[in-house]
Amino acid sequence: MATCSSPPRRGQSRRHSRVFFGSSGPSKPIAAQRRRGPASYEVTVSDTIEAGRGFGEGADSISGSTARGTVRKGDTDELTFSGLVTRFLHEGPLRVVFNGNEIGPAPLGEQTSGSTPTPPGAGANESAPTPSGEGPDEPGPESSDEGAERASSPAQVVLSFDDSEPSAKTGAKPIMDEYGYPGVMGIVTERTKQSGSDDNSLTVARLEAMQADGWVVASHSVTRPEAFTELSEEEIREECHQSREFIVENGLLPPDPAIIYPHGSVDEDVAEIAEEYYTYGLGGEDDPTDGIDDPLRIERAAGHEPGEAREQIDRAIENGGVSVLMFHRIGTFDDPNELDTSEEDFAELMSYIDEQGSALEVITPSQL
Repeated sequence: MATCSSPPRRGQSRRHSRVFFGSSGPSKPIAAQRRRGPASYEVTVSDTIEAGRGFGEGADSISGSTARGTVRKGDTDELTFSGLVTRFLHEGPLRVVFNGNEIGPAPLGEQTSGSTPTPPGAGANESAPTPSGEGPDEPGPESSDEGAERASSPAQVVLSFDDSEPSAKTGAKPIMDEYGYPGVMGIVTERTKQSGSDDNSLTVARLEAMQADGWVVASHSVTRPEAFTELSEEEIREECHQSREFIVENGLLPPDPAIIYPHGSVDEDVAEIAEEYYTYGLGGEDDPTDGIDDPLRIERAAGHEPGEAREQIDRAIENGGVSVLMFHRIGTFDDPNELDTSEEDFAELMSYIDEQGSALEVITPSQL
């Protein structure tokens, strides 16, 4: 069955900064990305190197055949070069991809058979090999340790529910409990304040019970406006701040809290404000199936569309990334709408997740 992951220790993360090397004719594009906090890098090549998209901001610079840059969360620096990479330095954990093959960065810091000579005085992380068995501009296969690490890291799936919807507890949770799966409950805090114990609404006490079973509470705003992108900066900040305060005051704030944007409405300005209050933002256009580049704009797949949901899960497994599924009402209702998911369809999707076995683990955003 698909597994449920325990949270990593504080300060750890499964996904790190990335540097990509890809071949494109005589010139190769380089892109450096950082998921959290700043990271710095230095690349020296044997011929020419030129700035691309995102490069040149802040302390980024090119001197001769050496490029130096700093990237922050969600940023991307791209460069193109010709010749060989002769020197590569970095601070922080990195993944290196060349022509679609993840290789390191260990191979960039080890002199191997067929590698270019280590520059005089260079340290262990400063030489760049020309691996044997490939062309002069192409690295060889990844190290066995790196390959084993990737093979042992399953893809992940997050099951998220919107709108303080009671059927997440009454319809979805009993099915998920059969597999021990946790979920993410996005609450509209004004609705939670008005909920009563004499109906099925999600009171704080019921949310506490779900939390005790491994679920986490996420903000879905205070009032659920039609679009954050149409609000003023002050209004966006109020929605983010007040919803977080309610969650904190009621002891429901998880590590690395998340906001689920109403109607998926988010742009760069909204994400920048949300980052002041939340670690993750669910909704946006950052495809997580090959890794999360922008944690404040994580794209979700529609759970009420089984084909779309399975397709995103399959891509996440293929790429070792993340699938984030979005649900609204679970069950059959007197006032049906297109966002509803029947309990039968939901159960089939949970069974499909289970069938993936150790290739897929069900997590919450705090475990990303």
